[in-house]
Amino acid sequence: MCYPDSTNNIKLVVSILQAVYIIYIFNFFETTYSFETSRKLVLSGILFHPVEDSSVPISHICPFGHMMAYPIAAYLIGRHFVLNDTPDIKKKYSIIINTLIFLGSLMNLNAVVYLIPFFITEYVLH
Repeated sequence: MCYPDSTNNIKLVVSILQAVYIIYIFNFFETTYSFETSRKLVLSGILFHPVEDSSVPISHICPFGHMMAYPIAAYLIGRHFVLNDTPDIKKKYSIIINTLIFLGSLMNLNAVVYLIPFFITEYVLH
């Protein structure tokens, strides 16, 4: 039998796994392959990210993406402890924030590809 609290617990566990995934993939995952296909927009400084394949494994996420992984993870976990009595408002905030995450990831095609599992689980959760 499924109790109402068990659904919230499952969602919390999924959110914790999502948070760990985002921190890992944005900060520690390294590969030689890049999904970027052009150099139309080469950014520098905090927004710089490699735009081509490398001979040694590296992170293809910019320093801004490294930093943003932590607030995203905090949001994913914290959303379960805020607005618990108002699921409609909570859902609207989730849609807005997930849209902002998607729009931000469009600066780097690697980030978009890495976030596909996140967006799929968000769609299934909500």
